[in-house]
Amino acid sequence: MASSAVPAAVDALLGLVRGAFAGQAVRVDDGPPITDLDEPDAIGVGVSVETGAPGTAYRGFHVGSTDESFGLTCVAQSWSGDTELATRRTRVFELLDTVDTVLEQTPDLGLPGRVIDARIESWDYRPIQDGRGCLALVEFTVRINTYR
Repeated sequence: MASSAVPAAVDALLGLVRGAFAGQAVRVDDGPPITDLDEPDAIGVGVSVETGAPGTAYRGFHVGSTDESFGLTCVAQSWSGDTELATRRTRVFELLDTVDTVLEQTPDLGLPGRVIDARIESWDYRPIQDGRGCLALVEFTVRINTYR
């Protein structure tokens, strides 16, 4: 058995998020994008707006514990070349709601016996406007509790 359930849990989350947006014009990246974002709507799994860091993990500290808990930082964004920030804000929260629904429907990420539960723990909204248009960003943390 692997020393950590983190890689399998992140892969499972990424697969569920990609599945939720299949057939939609939403880009879903594993970590930071390696090319420019041309799509107006995107989700980055395991990336932070500020540092690019995916998150932190810790193991249970009581004797015999094999549990892990970690926060995986993700970003949802909706961009447009216009100045209709309200439309972008509404859309980015629709993206977040879709991820939340996925986690409510599959709290074990499809890994029973490995993942105890996963849920959106917190989020931070950031509106951005400049001469190129407007961008609504939501950085959110998915708390994942696992059996190691």
